[in-house]
Amino acid sequence: MLAIFFCFLFFCLNERTARIYGVYRYQGFEIFSVCLHASAAKIEATAKEHDLPWIHVCHDRIDGNTEWATPLGIQSVPTTMLVDQTGNVLKFGVRPMHTREELDLEENLKKLLKL
Repeated sequence: MLAIFFCFLFFCLNERTARIYGVYRYQGFEIFSVCLHASAAKIEATAKEHDLPWIHVCHDRIDGNTEWATPLGIQSVPTTMLVDQTGNVLKFGVRPMHTREELDLEENLKKLLKL
C-alpha cells in the first residue's frame, strides 16, 4: 500500500500514480490518500473528475488537521510511505518516476510484489 499525506495541490502527481495503480492494483497494491488541507467534498469531486479510484480520506476542516499525521511522524506534505500487508512502513518518500531508483514507486512495487 502507498499512503499519501498531502495538501490539495498534490493532485498534480496523480496521473503518474493512476497509471501505476492501474497496473498493480490486482496484484495487491492499494493507495490510501489522506488530505490534510481541503474539504471532503472538494477531494471527492476532484477524485471523480480525474478518475482517481483509490481510497481518499480527509476531514471537513481546512486547518491542516494532524489527527492522523502526527502519530505517524508526518511533519510536512506531501509525504508518502510504502506500507506492507501487515502495516509495517517499508520506506518514506516513495513517488512515481522518482529520480532515485530506491525511491521510485514502481521499482519498489516490483521488488515488494516479487515481479
